[in-house]
Amino acid sequence: MKTTKTVRSYKYLIITILNFIVLFIAKIYYEYLDNLDNPFVFSGDERESNFYREINSKQDILANILMISVILSLIIIIKKIKDFKLGIEKLILGIWFIYLITMMVEFLNFQTGDIAYRICKTYFFNYLLFIPHLFIIYRKTFIGEIIDLSNEIINKEEKKFSNSLEDLKKLLELGQISEQEFNSKRETILKKKIETEIKLTEEYKLLEKTKNTGLINEDEFKFKFFNLIEKKYHESL
Repeated sequence: MKTTKTVRSYKYLIITILNFIVLFIAKIYYEYLDNLDNPFVFSGDERESNFYREINSKQDILANILMISVILSLIIIIKKIKDFKLGIEKLILGIWFIYLITMMVEFLNFQTGDIAYRICKTYFFNYLLFIPHLFIIYRKTFIGEIIDLSNEIINKEEKKFSNSLEDLKKLLELGQISEQEFNSKRETILKKKIETEIKLTEEYKLLEKTKNTGLINEDEFKFKFFNLIEKKYHESL
C-alpha cells in the first residue's frame, strides 16, 4: 500500500492572474490613450507632431506587452500539453491553437502599435487566451498532484538506521558501551526501522482495517503487529 500526499501548486494560478491583470490594465490604458484629446489640434506646429508621436510610442509598448503575454501563455501550454488527456480538453486546445496562431499572424502583419493593439483588443475581448490555463489551474491548484512517499520514507529510515548504527559502532570502539549493549541497541533501532517499513505494506493496512472493523481487538492487533516485526527482524539477520 502506497503512502501518498496531495501537493497543490499555485504557480500557474498566480502567473495567470498576474497576466490577466496586466492585460486588463493595458486595455484600460489603451482606451485612455485612444480617447485622449489633442490640445494642439489644427495648430500645425511641432507640438502636435510630438503629441501623436508620444501616443504612438505608448501604444507600441502596449502592443508589445500583449505579444509577451501571448508568448508566455503559449510557453505555459506547450510545457503542460501532456496534461491535456480528455477528448474535450484536446478539442478545446486545438481550437485555442488555431485562434492563437490566427491572432499572431494578423498581429505580425502590422507594424504600428495602434493597429496591432486594435487587432489584439478584438482577440482579447473575451480573454480567450486564458481558457487552457483553467484546465491546468484546476488540476494543479484545486485537485493537486498525488505523490508517492513510500520510497522517501523508507530511504529516510534506512539513512537514520545507518547513522545510528555508525554511532553505536564508534561508541563500542571507544569502549563506552559493551558488546551486549551494542547488540541490544542495534536490535532496538533495527526493529524501529522494520516497524516503519511494515506500516507501508498492504499486510499492515489490511490488519489495521480488520481492527477498525472490530474483527480483532486492540490487543490482538498489537500481538499480530509484534509478530510481524519479529518475523521481519529474524529474516534480516
